[in-house]
Amino acid sequence: MKEELILYKQAKEARELTKSIVRDLLSVNLRKDRMSQVFLYTLERKVDGLIRQSQALKQKLRQLASELEQDQNQLDR
Repeated sequence: MKEELILYKQAKEARELTKSIVRDLLSVNLRKDRMSQVFLYTLERKVDGLIRQSQALKQKLRQLASELEQDQNQLDR
């Protein structure tokens, strides 16, 4: 549970950092027009998707590690 909270906080920090970087890039290099807003929205959606995929993969790895440990314990008996 504690690990999940840490991972959640790290993912949230990564998302906020990404949003900040994108906003800085947009303000410096791009005009703040409709295309820039669409680009920002699309990028944020992709980042959110990657974070969700990462969390799902980490959960699956934890589950597999738990199953492996249970199998190993059964073999040791």
